[in-house]
Formats: sequence, structure tokens, C-alpha cells
Amino acid sequence: MGARTCVNIAGSLGATWDGPDCEHYTQQTFELIAKTVQDIIDDVKPTQTTYSLEMMPYTPPSDVWDYKQLVDMIDRDAFKIHFDPVNMINNPKRYYRNRRVMSDFIDELGDLIVNVHLKDLLLTSDLTVHLKEVLPGTGQLDYPILLKKLDTLDPDLPVIIEHLPDEMSYDLASQFIREVASKNNLTWK
Repeated sequence: MGARTCVNIAGSLGATWDGPDCEHYTQQTFELIAKTVQDIIDDVKPTQTTYSLEMMPYTPPSDVWDYKQLVDMIDRDAFKIHFDPVNMINNPKRYYRNRRVMSDFIDELGDLIVNVHLKDLLLTSDLTVHLKEVLPGTGQLDYPILLKKLDTLDPDLPVIIEHLPDEMSYDLASQFIREVASKNNLTWK
């Protein structure tokens, strides 16, 4: 097919496919994820396409440390990274420091990133903590720093806008991203 990567998630030990569970951050769970990914890569023996796990708010990998651990444990050239910055902003501290969180991730693991999801995030005043995915440009994700950092990676890196309700929303999101890129002297198609 010529696909750059096959994106999946590690899954959940909880009641829903992407939900929380108290066992997610144990060594045994990381070993299970690593063994599963190794088995997939070893069975498929990809020659061109890589295999990547999407970052998720409640399941590993959910930050740079999880991903670094999994990259080391999996130890396969075909294992790469699907970067979804919104999914790793899963608490107020990361929300308010998202510029640093994204920069550190790209600085540490940027050479392994093969695909990116673009969206935005808004911390509401609902109790308890509630982070809501929103249209790019209507949340607090630091898009100038995100696009600048992504611009240092592979020029053909696919970026995908996701989870919007209609075509008009995708047009608005694309327009916002192109405007941020233009204001920062970046060329984005």
C-alpha cells in the first residue's frame, strides 16, 4: 500500500477500549505492550511501513517517558511514534505548560515521529478537572511553538486534523493552522 505507518493504540485493561485502569502504569503492562508490539512487527516483517502507537490520555504511552521506555523495550527499527500532543496533555500542569511538554517531546523523540494529529484543548471550569477537545485555534495549545518544532522534522511528515463535526470545521482548522504557519514564516501545505 505504501503506507508510512500503521497506527494503533495499546488498548486498555479497563472497561472501555481507551479508558482508565489502575494497572496501566505497572511494569507488567509495559511488558505486555512491548511483547505485543514485538510480536506484531516480527510476524509482519514490514519492509517499508512502520508500526506506531497513538498516545492516549489514560493508557500508555501518554508522555515522553512512557514512549522512551517503550522504544527501548520494543527495540525494533519498525516501531515509530504517532504524536498526538493533545492526548498527552491530560492534567492542568501539562495544560498550562503545553509549550514545554510538546517541545521536550519533539526534542527527545522527534526523529521517531512518523505521523501527527492536530487538534486543540480547552480546560473548562467544571469540577473536577475537565479538558475538552476543541477546534484548532479555540483552545490553549501553543500552535506557534508546535508548528515551529514540527517544521524541524521530516518535511513530508503527515499531519492530520481530527475529531471535528463537519467539513466547515475542518476548513476553519486548516485555515487557522496555515495562518499560524504563515505568521511564523513556515511553509505548510
